[in-house]
Amino acid sequence: MRLMKDSLNIPVTLLVYHLSPLLLILFAKVSWVRHRDIHILTAGAYTYTSDQRFQALHRQNTGHSNEWSEWTLCIKWAQERDQGIYECQISTIPIKSYQFRLNVVVPTATILGGPELYVGAGSTINLTCAIRFSSEPPAFIFWYYNEKVLSYDSPRGGVSVITEKGGDVTTSWLLIQTAQPSDSGEYSCKPSNANTASIRVHVLNAEVAR
Repeated sequence: MRLMKDSLNIPVTLLVYHLSPLLLILFAKVSWVRHRDIHILTAGAYTYTSDQRFQALHRQNTGHSNEWSEWTLCIKWAQERDQGIYECQISTIPIKSYQFRLNVVVPTATILGGPELYVGAGSTINLTCAIRFSSEPPAFIFWYYNEKVLSYDSPRGGVSVITEKGGDVTTSWLLIQTAQPSDSGEYSCKPSNANTASIRVHVLNAEVAR
């Protein structure tokens, strides 16, 4: 199972396990175990961890034609350290259990062609920032120049940004026309839901470029 980690505070449902209500009433208790530290996270409706992000939810249907019981382990605000093997155990004799691996995928931003880029004076600086592994496109993407937010309406002019939000990858292009040596420096791409990616640009005079 793979989950996306992002900036939204949304409970994450890991697994749903269906059981017979009669079996639960007579014999069983449902427990959730984290294998990394052999920690019993929940047993029945009780939580046995100080981490308040974990919670067991129970829903039961006692209809005569379709009886079932549903137990769900929720982890709020999933983090990288949450990934690993989890197990749902039913305290029947013999014990019934189901294991699965949870992978938490962290959104990442990358500027293509880094970490150094050399361009000739008078050419166009074209920087491409790709944001991958995000459950949804970032709400915004800021570009920085030497740790200051880049102004698109500065007196220099010729600076523009194009952003394309796709299903799997969001791409932002920073275009700087007629590059000059004064445009050299560190450029950074900062999405709302991922790390900051940086690249150092060197604008070379025509003589040096040759």
